[in-house]
Amino acid sequence: HGRRWLFVFDAFGLVALDPDSGEVRWEIPFSSRAPDTVCATSPVVHDDLVMVTIGPAPGALCVRVMPDGSYEEAWRERRVIDSTWNNVAY
Repeated sequence: HGRRWLFVFDAFGLVALDPDSGEVRWEIPFSSRAPDTVCATSPVVHDDLVMVTIGPAPGALCVRVMPDGSYEEAWRERRVIDSTWNNVAY
């Protein structure tokens, strides 16, 4: 939507940043049930969709970045993808 974004997946969830200023645009809590054994991957971005996956559980989360810079949850599924060992590729 004409903006640059930086997506970071940390121990607490998905964070959307302004890459120039470092300002947090929004954060979505999405963390493992076992924080000492987190296997998280880099966010996958395609058009206006951003997907993250983490194991063990809660699975995967996909959000749509809206034209105004907000987001809406496209889907969240515990059993669809659990990327414990490898990064996800589009």
